[in-house]
Amino acid sequence: MRKIWIFYCAMPHICCASRCFNTPQQGYALVRFPKEDRYRKIWSDALGENVSSKRSLENLRLCEVHFEPSDLLIVGSRKEVKKNAIPSRFCIAFLR
Repeated sequence: MRKIWIFYCAMPHICCASRCFNTPQQGYALVRFPKEDRYRKIWSDALGENVSSKRSLENLRLCEVHFEPSDLLIVGSRKEVKKNAIPSRFCIAFLR
């Protein structure tokens, strides 16, 4: 099984999901978008917005909160997301 690695870094990254402001400094793992076009499209569609117009997908990160707990693996002190994991947990606000 191939995995996507999550790295904690000093870069000022923030989760790209709407209304989510989680950062590594708060203890959340951020994961890069997959390199494979197929998975990039699936992740982009899962976000429900045109993320490619927002920023380059290479610079976008999603936090661990948007994945099912079963999609996360803890290896040593690092968290990993399974390669076939699809982000599915998002805050949805309905306007009246």
